[in-house]
Amino acid sequence: MVFRYGVLVGTALVILICGLIKPLHNWDMIAYVAAAYYRDGYTGSDLTRETYGEVKKEVSSKTFSKLITGKYRETVYEDPSSLEQQIPFYSIRVGYIELIRLLKKTGMNYTKSTYVISAIFASLSVLVLGLIILKTPVPIGMMPIGVAVTG
Repeated sequence: MVFRYGVLVGTALVILICGLIKPLHNWDMIAYVAAAYYRDGYTGSDLTRETYGEVKKEVSSKTFSKLITGKYRETVYEDPSSLEQQIPFYSIRVGYIELIRLLKKTGMNYTKSTYVISAIFASLSVLVLGLIILKTPVPIGMMPIGVAVTG
């Protein structure tokens, strides 16, 4: 029984650590950071400056370039009203935005908060998956393989 829970907890910890050490930075991160700043009262060029300024500090220049490359992304980057138009699509995740804002109050910036929250919830999802597997005849050793294959 200890081995089974060890595999479960170990897999969840690996997912958490990977999510914290090597986060996947994608364009949605920008939109969620913007949504958090928007809730703080930022609009227009101030919203653009704060959002992209913070993201640029958090990611490598190569990653930042990828995040703003392409006609759509370039338009949103260059036109403050375009960034503001993205807010309704992302602000509907009220709980997520408020968690981001809560972590900011602890000293973490919004950009980092997005992937810390994602890493925690990915890890919790693995724990739930493991608990489900423990109730089935599937060997718990299959869980790390399933998690690795599905990313």
